[in-house]
Amino acid sequence: MGNTRMEAYNTALMGILQNEGSLMGFLEVMFGFLSSNTDFFCVMKHEKQTYGFPKGKAKELIMQYFEKYAYHRQRAEMLFQKKEIEEQKKIEAETVLEEAVVTEIVETEVVEELANGNKSDVQVVEASPKIKEVKPTTQEEFQKDPDSFNGAVRENYTWSQNYEDVDIKVPVPNYIKKAKQVKVDIQRNFISVGYEDEHKTFKQLINSKLHQQIKLDETLWSLEPSKALQITLAKDKQIWWKTLIVDEEEIDIKKIAAERPMADLADDEKQVINKMQFDEHQKRLGKPQSHELKVHNMLKKGWNNEGSPFKGQDFDPKMFSISPSAVSE
Repeated sequence: MGNTRMEAYNTALMGILQNEGSLMGFLEVMFGFLSSNTDFFCVMKHEKQTYGFPKGKAKELIMQYFEKYAYHRQRAEMLFQKKEIEEQKKIEAETVLEEAVVTEIVETEVVEELANGNKSDVQVVEASPKIKEVKPTTQEEFQKDPDSFNGAVRENYTWSQNYEDVDIKVPVPNYIKKAKQVKVDIQRNFISVGYEDEHKTFKQLINSKLHQQIKLDETLWSLEPSKALQITLAKDKQIWWKTLIVDEEEIDIKKIAAERPMADLADDEKQVINKMQFDEHQKRLGKPQSHELKVHNMLKKGWNNEGSPFKGQDFDPKMFSISPSAVSE
């Protein structure tokens, strides 16, 4: 939802939230509205039905939007933390500069005093050491920065990735303000990036074969004047990359956030995950899991049939211990 539309609804939604006094009450109102005023919870019984959703689709939509805005919130928090760190570095750099200026003034005064022969009043002032920026080197450090999340920080660039795309950030000097000053050549399995320096000499930053092939028609790049080139590569195969380019050190795939949104999964994969989540929930509650429920339903059908040893008795699931391996999918 666009910011303008969201702002138009904020007053009404905030009024509901304040009136209810809690998020639980707010959600109760929202889902109650969907239930009584829309077909959101209606399950389609046949293909020709013109209202409702196929079984499980409404829940899938809720999870899709939940994951979407959870991701946006996580990224926003990371960007905020990064901004705070950059501001702190800026303050530290300004402090170092101020100390350097003071040191220069004092050194000038010392030279003048020595020139005048006033050695007794001279005090030696040591210059403050320069603070050298240390780039992150471990995957744990890479994960803290949205520019290197699930990727890495390299000498001339940083890169990050999700399951579908790879994002590259290439810092450029202040004098790089127009796209014609940079050269970006992207092919299915190759990337070259560079720019002209102040002396019109071409400076190569990236020039290598990509780790995997990409979709050229979905790949794009842009220049943020005086700051950086932003490049987005659309993966041809949805797999996690170990490097951006082939002659780069591999990242530790085991330490990245290798999750996939439920909305991106195939239907059979979603079913497996939903089944696992259901079974775990049932197990915590001490209730039958999916393989046990399947057997229970089969037993109930013949429980009171003629010839059944259980005829006339109430069905008791505790009479049976069922192993998952004993039930075929």
